[in-house]
Amino acid sequence: MRNNYWSCSSVSKFIRDWCGAPKKPEAASTDGWDAWEEDFKSNHKVVYWFTEEFLNTLQDVICWPMDKLRDIQMYIINRFVDKIHYLPTRLPPGKYYEIDDRVLRGMFETLVDFVECEKAHMELICSPKDNKAPWWYNFRGTRWKHIRSRELGMKYLNWEMALDQGEHDENYFNGSEQAGQAREVVALYTWWKDVRPNRPNVHEASGWHDICNKRDIFSNKERTEEEELAITNSLNKLHQLEQMYNDEDEQMMIRLVKILKGLWT
Repeated sequence: MRNNYWSCSSVSKFIRDWCGAPKKPEAASTDGWDAWEEDFKSNHKVVYWFTEEFLNTLQDVICWPMDKLRDIQMYIINRFVDKIHYLPTRLPPGKYYEIDDRVLRGMFETLVDFVECEKAHMELICSPKDNKAPWWYNFRGTRWKHIRSRELGMKYLNWEMALDQGEHDENYFNGSEQAGQAREVVALYTWWKDVRPNRPNVHEASGWHDICNKRDIFSNKERTEEEELAITNSLNKLHQLEQMYNDEDEQMMIRLVKILKGLWT
C-alpha cells in the first residue's frame, strides 16, 4: 500500500478547487464518501475522471517497478521480521503451556503489538513534526521493522478517543464509533499490561503459601481441628480467586473478540 496517492496530491486539490468541485474530506464515514463522490461525479464528470481515476492509473503505470520491489520487501518483513502468520505468546520456550493460556496470551500480545507498533506507526506518519523518528524510518526502502513505543501508540489512541468530542460535519465524518473503539482498545491494553500482572497471587492471597511453609501440618501426625479449618478455608479462598481470575480473563477475551473487526490502521 502506498503512503500517498496522486488523487490526493496538491495538484489534484488545486484542480478540484479551481474547477469549483466539492472539497474532498480528510476523513469520512462510508455514507459521507459516497455522498461526496456522487456530488463530484454528477456535477464535474471530467474533473472527477482526471483527478480520481486518470491520475491514479498514471501513478500505477509509472510506479509499477517500485511497487513490485515494495511487494518483495513487504513479503520479507511479514514472513521473517514481523512473522504475522502466527500469534505471539512471548512465553518462555521449552515448557508446556495449556491451550487456554496460549490462546489468551496470543490474543492480548497481538493487541499489544497493535498498540505499540501499528498505532505508534500511525502517530509517526500523521504527526511527523512532533515525533522524531530515526532516519531509516522515514524512508520506506530502509524501513524493515516497526518502532515499538507505548507512548506513541497511546498518543494516537488519545487522539482517536477525542473524535466524538466537539463539532463535526455529520455528512462527512462521525467519529463516535472510532472513538468508542479506541476507548475499548485502551481499556483492554491497560488491563493486560498494568492490571492483570499486578493481581494478587492466589496462593499468597488465600494464605495457602503460608500453610505450605508449615511443613509439619502435612506430616503424618494428626492435625487439629484448627489446622483442618485453616486448610479448608485457605483452599476455598484459593479456588474462589482462581475462578474469579478465570472469569475476568474470559470476559476480557470476549470483549477483545467483539472489537476484532475494528483493529485496523
